[in-house]
Amino acid sequence: MGRYFCGDRREPTQALYYDFRMHWALTSFVAIMTPSVGGTNAAGLYRILGTLGGAATAAAVGWVFATSPLGQFCFTAMVALPSFYVFLNSKYPKIGQIFLLTYTAVLLNLSGKDPVTGKNYSVIDIAIRRATAVSVGVVIGLFVSWYIWPYTARKALRINLAHIFFDMGIIYGKVWTCSELELRLRLALVKQRELLPQTRHEPRFPTHVYGKIIDTAGEILDKFVAMRVA
Repeated sequence: MGRYFCGDRREPTQALYYDFRMHWALTSFVAIMTPSVGGTNAAGLYRILGTLGGAATAAAVGWVFATSPLGQFCFTAMVALPSFYVFLNSKYPKIGQIFLLTYTAVLLNLSGKDPVTGKNYSVIDIAIRRATAVSVGVVIGLFVSWYIWPYTARKALRINLAHIFFDMGIIYGKVWTCSELELRLRLALVKQRELLPQTRHEPRFPTHVYGKIIDTAGEILDKFVAMRVA
């Protein structure tokens, strides 16, 4: 049906999609997305570092041992050992995992003519396409995470502020007997101030307005304390 409505207008971009293996970009986009900005940033950084390292190593091995499958096998064994060490014994296991995944994906794609495009790609061509596709997917993922994705921080900020003002209404009704609730609200306001900087990446979110709301809530609590002391 899509071909019926679009005709041949999508053919140039479709050829570019297959030529640069942009399904790798889609896979990378899905793999790095998390509900938090920090998690997406870390996953994107690890994926880019692992991909660039694996693609560069595979290109070098494929070029040096272009006519020697045995040489490729032996060097792959040498590459696998440090990759597994990083994966199992370091603080950055994703880098080792993605490095080895990219390395094997580039070398295994040297099996002859591509069944989709009908072209013969060199190992350097495949490495460049792998690095380009993954980088595109990571950049799009970071853009979505920073500017489109609904953040946990801003949702928590709105919900928690609503609860704080509800509890402040309880304090106002029982201003003489709610010192414990007042302490809990002050701690909650401190947590909201910690959440506030995490919402600055969202251009549509009025961060300064919510900052004033938090400050005003603190001033109201100060007034309650003054009323109880007086």
